[in-house]
Order: sequence, then C-alpha cells, then structure tokens
Amino acid sequence: MAINRIFLRSAQISNTEKSVFDRLFDLLDGGPSVIGGVTANAAQLNFNTGAVAGTSVASRTLVLGADRNTDVLALPVGGLRIGAGAGVVTTGSAAEFNSLTAQPASLTTVSTTPAVGSCAVQLSLRDSAAAVLGAAVSGIGYMSNSTGLAIAGVTSIAVLTNGAITQMVAGQVFNFITTTTGLLGATVTAGAGTYFITMSLPNGRLVTSSGIVVN
Repeated sequence: MAINRIFLRSAQISNTEKSVFDRLFDLLDGGPSVIGGVTANAAQLNFNTGAVAGTSVASRTLVLGADRNTDVLALPVGGLRIGAGAGVVTTGSAAEFNSLTAQPASLTTVSTTPAVGSCAVQLSLRDSAAAVLGAAVSGIGYMSNSTGLAIAGVTSIAVLTNGAITQMVAGQVFNFITTTTGLLGATVTAGAGTYFITMSLPNGRLVTSSGIVVN
C-alpha cells in the first residue's frame, strides 16, 4: 500500500513518519513483518497457530513438550541420525526395527511341580513387551543360584514336554531349543534344595528363572 502524503489534524507528517505508516499498513495487509527485524510474512507466522506442545500437528510448527518430547514423528528410511554433530544415519526400515522387539528379553517361570528328588518346571521366554514369542529360540543354559552364578549339586536336567535340551555338562550346562512360542519344559533331578536356571540369550543377555524346589 503506497502512501504519498498523510495529513493528521491538518498537519503534514514527515517522510520518516510516513515510512512508519507505510510499514504498518504493509504489515496489516499481510506483507513482511518489520517487528524486531522479523522477515516472516503472515502465512509463515500462521504456522504457529494451532501448535500444541508435545503433539505433532500437521502443517504446524512442532513444539516439543516439557520432556523434549512429541507424540508422533514420521521419518523416511535414513532420516534418523544418532550421535554427536551431524550424527550417523540409521538405514534400518520400520520392519527391521520392529523385529528387535520380537527378540527374547525375559524369562517367566510358568509353573513348578516339586517332588522328592526332582522338580518339573515350565519356562517361557518373552519379548520386551512380556508377550510370547513368534519363533523358536536356541541358546545355552546352566544351573545357577538366584543371582545367576553357576552351581553344582544337580544330577541332571532333561526336557519335559516343550522344546529340547541337550546336556553339555551333566547337571550343569545344556543347550536348549524352545517351541515356536518360547516355551521350554524341564525336569531337574537333584538333592533337596532350591535351584535356578539361567539362560544366555542370543543377544548375550542373561535371564534367570524363579526358584525350582526339589524336596
């Protein structure tokens, strides 16, 4: 909006004052902002309208929540970078990342049946969400105490109803294969006492069962 001359109460304003009015009218007409050196136009400033802290709103400015968080953020493959500076590009797809959650992460003792000289136990390997697995898992297990330290005193450990067990060192170390849902049944033969089974998972993590009581 061009203004050649403005009169206020019959008094002519100076060119400097006219320039201020010109800028004001430009701003009101959606032109460039002159506030504090801001050059954004009205459309650009409107991206802030409707922005919600901690929530991704389509076509609006992203404002992180109090914990520097947001609820949803869609990135293309290779769009996530991790590390200092420019970061390292991650090349995994969504399916590949999701497959990590299906890996065994915990061991649940489903049941134990104590008896004189032995105890039957049913174990269940679960994923990071404590859900049953969708594929068989193999690894190495050993008899231990409650903290996962190997112990002696067990005569043998044999498969019961689910999975497979092959002893490597009788009563101490064994190979195992679970069912496709992560189940493993075993019979522990030993003197009276409380024993535990510790498993070494494919990712190197150790998980330990609840107490296995032999009468």
